[in-house]
Amino acid sequence: MVALHWFPALQSPLNSRLSVGTGPIGCLARWRGTLRIWSRRRRYRRELRRLLMVAPHMIDDIGLTMTDAVEEARKPVWEA
Repeated sequence: MVALHWFPALQSPLNSRLSVGTGPIGCLARWRGTLRIWSRRRRYRRELRRLLMVAPHMIDDIGLTMTDAVEEARKPVWEA
């Protein structure tokens, strides 16, 4: 089942980049944050694809239309 708490993780990593300093430490922190967001998106979209195949009637329960769910599931991880 798709958890609604994953939606904030799908936002752009640009917000987190503003608070991290420059230099190698800041660059590493930004990269880790980006990878974390991409990982969450990958899990969310994989679960969404599974839900579309197994139980498409539940898409409405998570507040998405079928069209929105298909479009979201097809996006690559780097797209918000």
